[in-house]
Amino acid sequence: MILALGAWRDTAAQKEKASQAPRFASYRVYDEEVSRRLFTLCDRNRDDRINFREASSSLGLDSPRGFRPCDPNNDGWLHFGEFDRLYRRRVERGNPFIIIGPAAAEAPPEPIRVAMALQQIFRTLDTDSSETVSPKEWRAATPQLASALALVPGGFLGLDRNGSQMIELQEMKRLEILFPQLAAADRVVPPADPKTLPLKYQKMDRNGDQHIDPRELHLVLHQIDPALVPLTLKILAKADRNGDKLLSPREIRGLTGVGPQ
Repeated sequence: MILALGAWRDTAAQKEKASQAPRFASYRVYDEEVSRRLFTLCDRNRDDRINFREASSSLGLDSPRGFRPCDPNNDGWLHFGEFDRLYRRRVERGNPFIIIGPAAAEAPPEPIRVAMALQQIFRTLDTDSSETVSPKEWRAATPQLASALALVPGGFLGLDRNGSQMIELQEMKRLEILFPQLAAADRVVPPADPKTLPLKYQKMDRNGDQHIDPRELHLVLHQIDPALVPLTLKILAKADRNGDKLLSPREIRGLTGVGPQ
């Protein structure tokens, strides 16, 4: 009887701990050390690669359609390089990188705010979304941003360490040491990307393809109120102007009337 009571208490404690665990961890700043840690957490069987089942439980990639773009060599696994590229590209494009499930409970905290400011500055300068900043883009900075960039020793060439005539995000990270006061630059708002979902809808996009599919819409409606689930196809039909059975950023904005953010 005593043993049974002890086992019941242990089970209850485990359930309470699980209920208190975070449902997801969100990252808007890229950091290679954090990326490696997240990869290890998502790799539940510790074989140094993430299979579809692990990706589904940790990254929300619920279908092969969502998994395939993350696996460019189509070998059925996400290796660290592919996982790291997925994380880095999402945050560089202004989207959160989200970890769900058991991995979220052990996820490390988001990197420092200065790094977030630098990434936001990088996105603002990278007007053509090429993931690099050209001399022309550097010179076209807004007056507010130009006054901050004037503090960079050597200017553009001072950051272009590899001599490529382009500045990459990793080169921008040197500014964390050069002048931490750029933390104030987190007020710089990057231009709206018409190909990106509004921020309030990005958590709905579980596979990160910048579209809301019927399953994702169904899940959201069920979370709000199960009684809304029968309206899934009706809402989709009303907003899906091109008939591809997906809601694009443009269609979402047309349905809700929300602005770029």
